Formats: sequence, C-alpha cells, structure tokens
Amino acid sequence: MTDPSGASIELPLELLAGSVFPSYLVPGLVLLTVLGVGPLVAAYGVWRRRPWGWTSSFLVGVALIIWLAIQIRIIGYHADPPLQLAYALIACAIAVLALLSSRDRGTG
Repeated sequence: MTDPSGASIELPLELLAGSVFPSYLVPGLVLLTVLGVGPLVAAYGVWRRRPWGWTSSFLVGVALIIWLAIQIRIIGYHADPPLQLAYALIACAIAVLALLSSRDRGTG
C-alpha cells in the first residue's frame, strides 16, 4: 500500500485493466482489513472460545474464495507459480473445517 502503483513489487498496473481500480490502493486496503486483520480476529475468537470464533473463521474462508474468484476474473488464472490454486485450497479447508468444528461444538 505504500506504493499503489505496484512498481516496488513488480506488479504492473496493466493487470488491473478491466477493473474499477486505477491503482492497487483499494485492493491493498481490502487485503489488509478483510484478509489480514480478519483472520487475526477469527483466530482470537477461536482461541478464546468465543461464540463467534468459528463463524468468523468460516467467513474468512469464504472471503478468500470470493477474493480469488474476483482476482481470477479480472487478471486471469496464473498457474506458475500456483499460488491461486494453493490459496483456493487453503480457503476451502478453512471454510470446511470451521463449519465442521462449529457443528461439533453446537455453535453453528
């Protein structure tokens, strides 16, 4: 977010062509809040056994799936390196495990 042009991490602005974003500032803020702070809050909730912990974990998994779907729609799928696939599998695992864990505990 310190360089919304993406130049410092060699991420060309051309990847945002066809999106509503002129720079990486808004996507960076979404990543920071939803997929950065969100998982920390969810982890805290699960760790402290708060009633909302498993629900928030499930929502983090779903948010990551949605993020990846939008990302692939805008910039396309990139198999080398297979980060999109890896994160999609992690997102599905988070959502499924959170759902199963909340049901086992009677909180979902």
